[in-house]
Amino acid sequence: MHPFMSQDWVRACIEAFISNKDSLKKPLDLTATVKFYVEDQEGRVTRAIELRLQEGELVYAGDVRSEHFDYEVGAKAEVWRDIATGKVGPRFALITKRLKFKGDLVNLIKHEESLQELFKIFSQVPTQWEE
Repeated sequence: MHPFMSQDWVRACIEAFISNKDSLKKPLDLTATVKFYVEDQEGRVTRAIELRLQEGELVYAGDVRSEHFDYEVGAKAEVWRDIATGKVGPRFALITKRLKFKGDLVNLIKHEESLQELFKIFSQVPTQWEE
């Protein structure tokens, strides 16, 4: 089990992405720098990671290094757990504002199918959730 958004969890996600990338129904041709984060109950960011994609290739995953992001996606840990376990879909979490989002939503929607598959790949990583 990997603590959610820890360095071990990020490494396991990278391995899962590389192992499953060729099985994606629709290639992920997105080029973007994305910040994913976890908030506490007061809305403060407690953990964050950065992903950089270049034409669908993962070129960086780890600690936040950039100052500018094409997308920022965040939620409380329990929301991330609900998405990862399939209890709530990412789209529903976004619509109900349980999942916070900053960025070009129109462009993101163009890649929705691939991103849904990416979430499925990451949800396969054995994750230790906060209690």
